Amino acid sequence: PNYNELRFQGVTIVRTMCKFFPDWLKDCPKILAQLLRIWQSKERLTRIQQEENMELDHLLESKKLVKCLLCYARSQPSDHDVLFNMLTIFTVRSIVDYSFLKQYYANGVANNHRLSTIKDRKNMIIAMINKCKEKDVPQDLKVQALQLVVIPTLTAAFNKTPQEEILDDKTIATIVKDLLDPGDDILLTY
Repeated sequence: PNYNELRFQGVTIVRTMCKFFPDWLKDCPKILAQLLRIWQSKERLTRIQQEENMELDHLLESKKLVKCLLCYARSQPSDHDVLFNMLTIFTVRSIVDYSFLKQYYANGVANNHRLSTIKDRKNMIIAMINKCKEKDVPQDLKVQALQLVVIPTLTAAFNKTPQEEILDDKTIATIVKDLLDPGDDILLTY
């Protein structure tokens, strides 16, 4: 059997399990680790960049992976790494529709359906900011994190009545210094 076919069938099986048992993946850390390994692999990125050469079924591999990771993210709202990892799908052009993921970021994350307390939302914002501060994170991924998670979450918090105190002075300084002013070395590249 072909390795690519076996991997694809494995992802399909996990997707089916997640569809019928949405909380199942949180109790299976080895399977989650394997899904994340596949998600972060250079091979998947290469495959998705060459979509026109893929079989129709295999074209949906990344979408099935996202749906699995999304099930996990819904059941484990404190795992911000998975939220950040899924953003990478928006850094590559694809003919597959991922609008359901954008809706999740807008409704499930930004409008606070996912996180129950102000502290949870603040921790998520800080986790995203810290990820964006890492030097090895590509600029386009940082842009996606800001556009789809950080700014909409802050906007929703500021528009609430009463207004949520989601940011302290240190976090605001970090946003301005590290994210909105990336430095001369980055500006020279663009």
